[in-house]
Amino acid sequence: MKKSIVRLLLLCLLLPILSQMLYGQGARHALTGVVCDATSGEPIAYALVALSAEGHKDVVTYTDDDGRFAFQSVLAGRYRLQVRYAGLRKEQTITLQRDQYLRIPFKLEQVLGEVVVTAQEGRHLTSSSTIERAAIDHLQPSSFSDLTALLPGGKSSIPNMGGVNNLLLRETGTINVQGNKTNNQDYAISSLGTLFMVDGAPLNTDADMQYTASSSGSLLGAGKVNVNRGVDMRTLQTDNIERVEFIRGIPSVEYGNITSGVVLVHRKRQASPVQSRFKVDGYSKLVSVEKGFALTPSQHHILNGDVSYLDAKPDPRVPFETYRRLTGSLRYHGTSSDQAHRWEVSGDYTGSFDKNKIDPDLSYGRTDEYLSDYNRIALTSRYSYTPTERTGGLQRVELTLSAAQQFDYLHQRRLVAPDRMTITPTGVEAGEHPATLIGREYVADYVSDGKPLTLFAKGQTLYNIEWGKASHRLKGGFNYELSKNFGRGQVYDLSYPLFPKAWDTRPRPYYQIPALQQLALYAEDLYTQPLGAHTLQLEAGVRLSMLLGLAPQYTLSYKPYLDPRVNLRWSLPAWELWSRDLKLSLDAGWGLTTRMPTLNYLYPDPRYVDITQLAYYDINAPYERSLYYVRTYIEDATNYKLRATRNQKLDLRLSAEWGRNRISVSYFNELMTTGFRYRSTAQVYAYNKYDASAIDYSKLTGQPDINTIPYTPAARIESTSRPENGSMIRKEGVELQIMTERIPVINTSLILGGAWFRSTYSNSVPLYYAVSGVYGNVILSDQYLGLYNWQDGSENQSLSTNLLFDTQIPQWGLILTTAVESTWLVSRRRLPQDGRPIAYLDVHDGKLHPYTDESERDTYLQHLFIRYSDTLFKPSRIPLALGVNLKVSKQLGKLFTLSLFANNVIDYLPDYKVGTATLRRTATPYFGMELRIKI
Repeated sequence: MKKSIVRLLLLCLLLPILSQMLYGQGARHALTGVVCDATSGEPIAYALVALSAEGHKDVVTYTDDDGRFAFQSVLAGRYRLQVRYAGLRKEQTITLQRDQYLRIPFKLEQVLGEVVVTAQEGRHLTSSSTIERAAIDHLQPSSFSDLTALLPGGKSSIPNMGGVNNLLLRETGTINVQGNKTNNQDYAISSLGTLFMVDGAPLNTDADMQYTASSSGSLLGAGKVNVNRGVDMRTLQTDNIERVEFIRGIPSVEYGNITSGVVLVHRKRQASPVQSRFKVDGYSKLVSVEKGFALTPSQHHILNGDVSYLDAKPDPRVPFETYRRLTGSLRYHGTSSDQAHRWEVSGDYTGSFDKNKIDPDLSYGRTDEYLSDYNRIALTSRYSYTPTERTGGLQRVELTLSAAQQFDYLHQRRLVAPDRMTITPTGVEAGEHPATLIGREYVADYVSDGKPLTLFAKGQTLYNIEWGKASHRLKGGFNYELSKNFGRGQVYDLSYPLFPKAWDTRPRPYYQIPALQQLALYAEDLYTQPLGAHTLQLEAGVRLSMLLGLAPQYTLSYKPYLDPRVNLRWSLPAWELWSRDLKLSLDAGWGLTTRMPTLNYLYPDPRYVDITQLAYYDINAPYERSLYYVRTYIEDATNYKLRATRNQKLDLRLSAEWGRNRISVSYFNELMTTGFRYRSTAQVYAYNKYDASAIDYSKLTGQPDINTIPYTPAARIESTSRPENGSMIRKEGVELQIMTERIPVINTSLILGGAWFRSTYSNSVPLYYAVSGVYGNVILSDQYLGLYNWQDGSENQSLSTNLLFDTQIPQWGLILTTAVESTWLVSRRRLPQDGRPIAYLDVHDGKLHPYTDESERDTYLQHLFIRYSDTLFKPSRIPLALGVNLKVSKQLGKLFTLSLFANNVIDYLPDYKVGTATLRRTATPYFGMELRIKI
């Protein structure tokens, strides 16, 4: 009995101790923290964070946009914490005994054999691609446009340094029946609606107005005009870039004034040795030098500087056509001792110089020349405050200020040799006046002087709220942008125009055009909710934007546009498959994006309609006695009802990871019906038709007196153009990327990327079309003009893949990649056109009349009914085109890296038929090499 009592007492004494021991063994804690670069203090987004321990299954997560990570329920104990990011790795050991917050500032070390040489599918809640520095080095680009070859559906090509390089995301672009891309200004909204952000500041082109009034007629200037087309990627160098993100799906509401997508450029901000790059290929030579200085031993203050120069010849056989680029950048990055405050200041210069000249030895002394200089100076300042402890509440406050001034100069010289006597109107006011007779050869000079100034301000706050296991990351902020052009504008002599037969403008100073101001406010919530082993993330936000300072008659004046955007991710629990974890996630997004018009769309050049009333030519004294008398009408081309362009986007994605193998499949569907274009408009103009036969040339001692010449009142139809919301673009497609782990022994990874695109381009408003022909003594287009509700466009499809064999031998410092680029299909189908007009403009009353059955029987109106052959709308298909590209990088010691590339070393381009014609294709090899030096 006594022994039983003693045992019971001992059990009561030991029970609390045993309970605490058992609790300690089964206790779970939360491990949260942030991963940041020890050098710059910048948070590292989308880094892999792995937690492992003996006898426990590895737990893996990724950091978010702010570098944060969280393990919500982890058993107490000793763990190895590993961070991986873009082939970089760091490990440390931790002991978890309670809820713990870690700030992990360490210097990442390069891991041999882990270099990623292509674009990786991003870990945003929507489709995106990330290109790291290692991939850029291996690609050996000459300009930013070369990077697009790494995107889904991208393809390597010979650099086109002789023309503007604009970015098209998720579309085929307009093409001809041979499958070659064309430069159609009616659908320039695709590239105009792509936002480029460099270190948090946008590249704004809204005030760019460098063009000639008849650029399409200029052989030397063809393809070089970038008005209303967005960023010219030739002007962007790549040597100072650390990382580029292409957001192809539904972007955060933080980014606006877009329709297509967003490009985020992150430049280097860390101490580094002197790095030089020398590249030579068949079309260009490039040299760049950069250096990162640590201004203090703690490396809290960093200064980066770089200079780059490119000299390119679009066609090496033509030495008179050149393109040159000179860039320089100086960037300061500073952090406080506790890394809570960060300052960034950068100054940048970009010079881009296009020149094209006719060889005088081959053109009988012709002096035609085209010169376009682009000089941009930019200053950007960014400040951010990040609390050192960020378990909840305020996460970050940011303020960005940017100013950029451009000095653009376009000069075109052209030798004009009229094939017959012609005239040039010189009147700058409406009314009647004599025109200048042109019959002799002359040299025309045209200058367009632009000085666009852009200002940008952005403020943003991030705030985090924890609700048990759920969290809300709140984001709110504002954008303000101002664009103004202070240039002299178009400067030329009206008596000697570049194109005397097609000149409907007059000199116009750009500094008289008002400034364009845009204000935007946005708010967004990223809601994360664990559901057992599942995780649900919902990102929902709205952006409000409007134009300020417009005249009240503009529809856009202070009109607010709301862009709702939603992204949803469902992460399924991992399960073991053949000794490896398989992870699946499903993403879905929908949203609206809005692009405001540029200065050129809001304030177009006035259109001058010059109608010849008298054409008297004296053969004996053409310049002394001839008289050409014109009536000039001035049309205000401003469209006060112009609206912003809106695009509706749907994005779906399935992502899977199995060990170190990854696959991503995306589907997208976009529709835009209000794209900007210049649309032809028509009007009836009255004039006096003078009778030249009444002039008695034998009595003339000078020009005849216009008041003595009889006339009859007359009228005719003339067309001008003005901006409209008249373009429709529908984009649909599937994108694929598969990345495998390295195959043992040969250390090779297989990467398969590809895309199927279907792009439809058409007008979304009825179009005027002039039917030529003379019936009796009636010129049809002068009397009647048809209005057609047809689809003047095409549906294009493309299917392409890129199979990359990535072999790396770290012991030799060797990287070898072989890419098999296959274009399986390119097709173009002209959209069916209804040749029956819906209405016609009648010169007799100046009114628009409906086109009826009776009109079809009219002597003249019946010719407005255009009948097309069905064969015109049959699709044209281009069969398989295959090419093999090689790239090699070899490290020579610690200071040198030698790289070379050869594109189209092997190709397969079978002949194909278009109708009865056989088309043969050829591919031009493109190769080069570069040397990188680190000192």
